[in-house]
Amino acid sequence: MIRSSQSIVYYKCSWGNYYPSDNYPFMYKCRSAYSSIIKFRYADVLLLKAEALIMKASPDLNAAADIIDKVRQRAGLSKLSSSVRGNKDAMEQALLKERRLELAFEGQRWFDLVRLDKVETVMNAVFAKDPGRKALAYPFDQNSYRLPIPQAAIDKNKNLVQNAGY
Repeated sequence: MIRSSQSIVYYKCSWGNYYPSDNYPFMYKCRSAYSSIIKFRYADVLLLKAEALIMKASPDLNAAADIIDKVRQRAGLSKLSSSVRGNKDAMEQALLKERRLELAFEGQRWFDLVRLDKVETVMNAVFAKDPGRKALAYPFDQNSYRLPIPQAAIDKNKNLVQNAGY
């Protein structure tokens, strides 16, 4: 609940399309015109260290779990269970969930999914489980990890080759 109240605020509005007008949610994390960009987060550094411990050739899952638990305890949550702590795949899922919740609205999620090669799995699942969304015209695939190179750049440098899928 601590993270939710630091990320979302509910205001009364004179208008309302989707929610009751007396309880409309707004992003709340960046509250000041003077400091609207989060440049460096200790929790981000901790979770990146945990990721490195999970992904190395011989993973140190207990050390990674201890780091994730630090972030969870600050947010008022319990420690990871022993079944999660002993399984690399479960630890990877716990890490992704922790980063998604702790760094909500900070622009990290896409880069986490790309770095961990999870774009197709996660993004296609979001569209599959939400019947209220329009059908996905172009499902996420291996070409979704890169953006197109601007045509003007290709025109200036004949050595550049357009990324696949564009």
